[in-house]
Amino acid sequence: MPRRESQRLRRLLGLATAVAALLSVAYLLELQPDWQAAPTNVFFRRPPERSTRIAVVGIDARSHEALIGNRPTAAYPRDLFARLVEQLTAAGARVVALDVLFELETPDDAVLAQAFGQAGNVVLAAAAEDPRDPAQRPAPITYEALAESLPPLVATAAAEGHVNVTPDRDGVVRAVPLLIEHADRQLPSLSLAAAARYLRRPTPLDGPLQDGHLPFAGREIPVDDLYRFRINYAGAATADGSGAFPFLSLVDVLDGTADLSAVRDRIVFVGPWSDRFKDEQEGPSGKLYGVEIHANAAETLLRGSFLVPAPHGVTLASIFLLALLPALLIWRLRPAWAGLACCGLLAAYFVVASEAFERGTILNMLYPPLALVLAFVGLTGYQVVFEQAARRALRRVLNRYLSPAVAEAVARDPDRLELGGELRTMTVLFSDIRGFTTVSEQMAPRALVTLLNEYLAAMVEVLFRHGGVLDKYMGDAIMAFWNAPLTQPEHARLACATALDMLAELDRLRADWQARGVPPLDIGIGLNTGPMVFGDMGSPLRTDFTVLGDSVNLGSRLEGLNKEYGTRVIVGASTREAAGDAYRYRFLDLVAVKGKTEPVAIYELLAPAGPLPSEREELLAVYARALEAYRAQDWAGAAALFARALALDPTDGPSRLYRERAEQYAAAPPPRTWDGVYVATHK
Repeated sequence: MPRRESQRLRRLLGLATAVAALLSVAYLLELQPDWQAAPTNVFFRRPPERSTRIAVVGIDARSHEALIGNRPTAAYPRDLFARLVEQLTAAGARVVALDVLFELETPDDAVLAQAFGQAGNVVLAAAAEDPRDPAQRPAPITYEALAESLPPLVATAAAEGHVNVTPDRDGVVRAVPLLIEHADRQLPSLSLAAAARYLRRPTPLDGPLQDGHLPFAGREIPVDDLYRFRINYAGAATADGSGAFPFLSLVDVLDGTADLSAVRDRIVFVGPWSDRFKDEQEGPSGKLYGVEIHANAAETLLRGSFLVPAPHGVTLASIFLLALLPALLIWRLRPAWAGLACCGLLAAYFVVASEAFERGTILNMLYPPLALVLAFVGLTGYQVVFEQAARRALRRVLNRYLSPAVAEAVARDPDRLELGGELRTMTVLFSDIRGFTTVSEQMAPRALVTLLNEYLAAMVEVLFRHGGVLDKYMGDAIMAFWNAPLTQPEHARLACATALDMLAELDRLRADWQARGVPPLDIGIGLNTGPMVFGDMGSPLRTDFTVLGDSVNLGSRLEGLNKEYGTRVIVGASTREAAGDAYRYRFLDLVAVKGKTEPVAIYELLAPAGPLPSEREELLAVYARALEAYRAQDWAGAAALFARALALDPTDGPSRLYRERAEQYAAAPPPRTWDGVYVATHK
């Protein structure tokens, strides 16, 4: 992995870890518990789970108007409830749990007490008031006051249970205390007392609290340190019978129109089921009457489908995992794809949480998803604001030296500019304006600078078009190279194409300059391919991304030889070999350039592969025969053939040079050791 990418990954992971750490602290400090609990409500919005153990008899508005009228609830007609208990018991109800208080004395109390005693299955309600936190936890909540039914009624009932619930701070009832304390007395909840009676247990619980669990009928009920347990809501009761519990109206039961088969072998909870009683509570899936909450609590106890929060370790691991994954996605993907992937992760977490919920484990639905969202938003913002800004600034600088494609690649991986020196086979280009000094003496400074800028801009545009890297300007000279920092297998061909296009572009410029009265300019270009050291070189104060080596020096020497041979583009033998058959060349000479003892073959780059105009092809053919005569030391024959070539093209520089050499050797032959190598004495 490139060092810069490694650094970027570490920064992203570091920021993600910081987000996860902050959220973990907030989770452990139990900040915003309502926010943590509220998202789990969605898991209760499911089709009701039909109960086979519990039914509900509701004191609905119709029953209240027909049977009770304006009497206070504490003075419910005792005979009505006595008949109700008798009818439910006769229909096979195993337990009758009355979510009703009989606090006021009436003449018919004895009738009701007798009914309770004969049935032997009635569980009465009690309501505690003025709660106090226990001095030491775990312990039940302590209440200062307790409202109960009349003592004779309590005495004849099978059991008694409190109806207190403890809504969370958002008002939603998610748990009920299984035990409360009042005056050194522990009282079970109505749901626990009814469930124990349903299972024919002699006591509501089988023993004391152990490891956060209360033993009940062979089950371990998970509770918190206030003895509260979470209700796994099966659903509500509905008048049309489509809810979780069979529902019967009190008036229908008493007048004999209700189908009492729905209460056989069940716990029957009887209680207010109308808005006029103000007994509504907020449940996870919506409004519920108090009797429905007790029915759901008893159903949870009987089914054993307990809900427990995931362990802290699981939640903390989820927070860190869902914070770190966006960092990896942002590191590897574009923001849009990373965002889609994060949405997929969020959906996957919801699916896992839903499946875990069905198995009784409540995954935290606030902090892990929040870790994913905050990490993605924060890291994307960081990338856009800082990394993208830095990349744009770097690209603006690189665009001045590199082709756009190369600049984009280097901007994505700046380590390419920090290699510190690497050996690689590359192609280098040198170009220089011929006679620029003379032209500069004829022009005003401002006009000269304008001309030079126009020329350099055109040449660099051609260079960038073919993927070249601008190494530097040297006055009117240009140095460029290929195959670094990006790998370019066709670097020699790209360089040759650049050289020919530079000549074509110069010809276009010269036509325009001529119309403006600018003296004609020409250039010489040298290309060479070979091993070169490239990298970011210099001092701590200033560096330069450049290439070094003998192959680079030879490229510079080849550019200078254009003056000697009267050519415009000279390439070394290695460049000709690397570029292959993509171009046409003309052999020029074996030259020992200054600073090197070994001769190198040099060629003139002519044009892309293919036939040339007939007069040009004829010139090249005559030139080739003349060169053969020259190598054979047939000086007179060579001079004649080169003269013939010049007749075809008087401007042909190589033919003129060789004719002069042949004539000189004809007058003064070289030594017998002559090997045809020309020794260049200048750069």
